[in-house]
Amino acid sequence: MYPKDYPITSDDIESGEENLELLTVITSIVKRAGEDIVKRYVEPLIVFRDKLRNQLDIMRVGEPCEDFVSILAVDSTWSRPSIDLIIGRMAIIIAGYVVATPMGIGPYGISSVALRRSYGDDEARFDIDVELEAKIMEFSTALKKIGRDIDMVILDGSLYFSTIPEFFSPIEVVDTARARTLTSGTKLASIASAILIKFLRKARELGIPVVGVVKRVSSRFLLPRIAKLGLTDIEDILRKTNDKFLMSYTLEPREYLVLDSYLNTLKEYLSYLYRSSPRYVAKKVEKILEKLDECSKSNEELVTELCNYMDNTSVVFYRQANDALYPQAIRLDVYPKNLLDKVLNHIVYNTSHNSVPIPLDYIDRYVRIEASIIKKMYSLLRSYVDDSKASIAFGLTNPQKYYLFESSS
Repeated sequence: MYPKDYPITSDDIESGEENLELLTVITSIVKRAGEDIVKRYVEPLIVFRDKLRNQLDIMRVGEPCEDFVSILAVDSTWSRPSIDLIIGRMAIIIAGYVVATPMGIGPYGISSVALRRSYGDDEARFDIDVELEAKIMEFSTALKKIGRDIDMVILDGSLYFSTIPEFFSPIEVVDTARARTLTSGTKLASIASAILIKFLRKARELGIPVVGVVKRVSSRFLLPRIAKLGLTDIEDILRKTNDKFLMSYTLEPREYLVLDSYLNTLKEYLSYLYRSSPRYVAKKVEKILEKLDECSKSNEELVTELCNYMDNTSVVFYRQANDALYPQAIRLDVYPKNLLDKVLNHIVYNTSHNSVPIPLDYIDRYVRIEASIIKKMYSLLRSYVDDSKASIAFGLTNPQKYYLFESSS
């Protein structure tokens, strides 16, 4: 039986102090995890590092390039975690831009704000919807803001989200904002793809390079190359880690490694994955490989144009010239390939201590959703629903987790 005075007050089980029992267990787990990572991945990679460096075409940047005076940086973000209501889930999505110059920040602003709603979709699908809508908003912003007064465009993330088959079936829409609101699932990738094509087309016409900065690299694009070199020990490490980990230990400051065009890099990696993966994984990979094979043969102009952009985009890893808070390799998708050297000679020298190009550091600080904003949004939502019966739909499914939206200050 529960106590007669149930529910108990939060003071009975909650405290502002750390849970010592939990802290003891976490300390032990973290210690073991850290030791395991060092023993299984870090130490072996350091042993084979020189052998790997000798077999890769590692380059070093030249003198700084000062040709890029006005750089447009565009980013999008969304509320994490989303708000879980009885009616479904909600997430705020925002996109914005900053123009960076040698004198500091030029024009900047929030370009669009959206509220994504879910009515019963599972968590993974909703997260994909949110991410794709954010990309649509990001590409739309870049398309609107690019002009002759811009020397380079930097986007947060890869230029291509090509692991979604619908990405290769671009759909042009008249009203982008309405279309993304009414569309859900991977069909959003088709809309995003079409807007990306428009944006890259305009960049091509203006002769402006476009750079996608991939901060959180989970790819293993280097696997086919490592396998061809016969470096089985490193191949085994990479299969269990990622490209960023490998390159962060392999490259020295001011060095870079060009993989290939995005199209060829993706094809080689997926072919490797198809040969070496279980059947259920190979089936998914096969669908994308088929799409890539159809690229050059397609009668649809947009598909052909998209694949041409992918083929004219270099995938490169680099280490910055200056100090970093956490030294690491950064991946770039650089379009077009013929401007790669100039882009690298600028970006390698103009990367912040946070290991991102400085214009992207500016936009990261500007385009953000504070926890207090999410809490305020929910309070406003509740205040606009006067009917007591209707208000049930907007109740929190997990109110004890509401502290996640409390400001840390």
